[in-house]
Amino acid sequence: MTRLDYLIAELRCASLRARLWQADIDAVGAALKAGLVEPEQALELLAGCGALDLVAPGNWNAEGWAEAAREYHANRKGKAA
Repeated sequence: MTRLDYLIAELRCASLRARLWQADIDAVGAALKAGLVEPEQALELLAGCGALDLVAPGNWNAEGWAEAAREYHANRKGKAA
């Protein structure tokens, strides 16, 4: 196997991992929307599959979560007016 063959194989694996992450994220989102899990549980599920950093890198500490929630609700109120 040449370096090129190896790199192509690694890229195929990375593509499959990205699809698995997408499926995990979609499943957690569907469960959250349906009320099957709470937001904190959703974050734990995303952390468990390694996809949490794709959602909001480094923003899910207690204060970061609270600030993100405040901004989200403020923006939603602004759009409703």
